[in-house]
Amino acid sequence: MSDTTDPTPRLWSAAEAHDFIRSLRTQLHEAGVFRGDALGYLRRGLVVVGLSVLTWFGFLLVAEDWMRWLVALLAGYTGVQAAAIAHEAGHGAVSRSRPRSVWVGRVFLSLLVGSSYGAWVARHRAHHLHPNSRHDPDVRPWLFSFNETDARAAVGLAGWCTRWQHWLLFPLSTLMGFTIKLTSWRHVLRMPGQHFVDLSLLVLHLVVWIALPTWWIGLPNALLGYLLLTWFEGAYLSFVFLANHLGGPTCEEAQHWPPPLRQIVTARNLPASAWLSHLCIGLNTHIEHHLFGNLPATRLAEARDITRRMCQYHQIPYRQCGVMQAFAEVHRCNREMARAAREAAEYRAGLQRPAA
Repeated sequence: MSDTTDPTPRLWSAAEAHDFIRSLRTQLHEAGVFRGDALGYLRRGLVVVGLSVLTWFGFLLVAEDWMRWLVALLAGYTGVQAAAIAHEAGHGAVSRSRPRSVWVGRVFLSLLVGSSYGAWVARHRAHHLHPNSRHDPDVRPWLFSFNETDARAAVGLAGWCTRWQHWLLFPLSTLMGFTIKLTSWRHVLRMPGQHFVDLSLLVLHLVVWIALPTWWIGLPNALLGYLLLTWFEGAYLSFVFLANHLGGPTCEEAQHWPPPLRQIVTARNLPASAWLSHLCIGLNTHIEHHLFGNLPATRLAEARDITRRMCQYHQIPYRQCGVMQAFAEVHRCNREMARAAREAAEYRAGLQRPAA
């Protein structure tokens, strides 16, 4: 079920937008939504650490291929749950102490997942400043395009991939785990002295997950287990990312809204069920997360009703839909990008074709 409001023709000033956000924040504070959840994070952290240890031993003990796949599936799930804790620490939701938040992020992302926390912070800050725009590193054109301007400009391999984006994006996005880890290594190796702690934790991660298991099960099995868990992490992340980020208005299409309100207009929420909140690491409540990143994930659902009512009262689009509809919108966006890329390629070919 979709819960949307047509954009109001009224133009908002930046001052009015800030007043709206300040008023909304005040209402949420009065409702107690911003209270911390230290005990909840402690429980989640212990579960994630326990599952990490369990899956590590699982790779050493299983002998059958199908069992190795099951262990890898559990390890991929555990890795994304660990990344979620680091993500919330980076937003100040786990602790108000910045040094403590940094160490939580490093332990759960750099050490447990094998992806640099420092690299993620730098990238994620730009995502929140420019959501779903050409300046958002999460939707920046590479092999695929996410706005018509980039789709029409895509050439070479990127042009070919964009022309077939509606078929290729879903399977290739499952490789996200590998690209994130490789990008983070490139980030820390560019200035190893500045990122010494992150680099040390990344090396320790590889020692724990590849070097040590090699002594018991051999290098091929150790590498296979690590590749499988990284692939499952990517598949899981792609589900969360695509459902929450793609298929809605881009920042360029929402230029008439001031930046604070673009955080609402360009986002979408999925249903607020407990199982989906866990599966989507709280990001099924994506609008409220983009508005108030320091809200603990366990409190995001409490903020939905107040935020939606205020948006409806002020005629600000507030998009909410089911998972299937969200992916249908993502697929429609991919088809539009593919169409634009094909039209541009046909036009360029016509210009290059010699006259009869």
